[in-house]
Amino acid sequence: MKRYTSWNTISKNKSIEFIQDPILNIELFKQDFEETYKIILETLIADNKFIDTSIEYFFEIHPLRNNVLIFRNDEKKSEFYEIGIDLDCVEPLKNIKEGIQNE
Repeated sequence: MKRYTSWNTISKNKSIEFIQDPILNIELFKQDFEETYKIILETLIADNKFIDTSIEYFFEIHPLRNNVLIFRNDEKKSEFYEIGIDLDCVEPLKNIKEGIQNE
C-alpha cells in the first residue's frame, strides 16, 4: 500500500522551500503559504483511506526545481481553493476581483 504525505511532514521537510499559490499563481515561501492556507493544510493528514487528504493529491514537485511544490493541474488548484471557500478561510474569487474582501 502506498503511503501518502501529510502537510505536517512537508512543513518539517527542509528541502521544500516554496509552494505555488492557488490564486496568484506565484511561488510563496513555505512559511507564508502555511500562514495563508493553514486551515486547508490542516485537512491534509494523509489518511491512507482517502487520497484527497494527502499532499500528493494536490501537489507535485516542480520538474526543474526540486525545492518547489506546484499544483498537479488547474483542477487540483481549483479544488484546493474550493476547500478554502467551504472552510470559510479564503475569499471567493468574485469578491477578490470586485475588491470587496476588505469590507
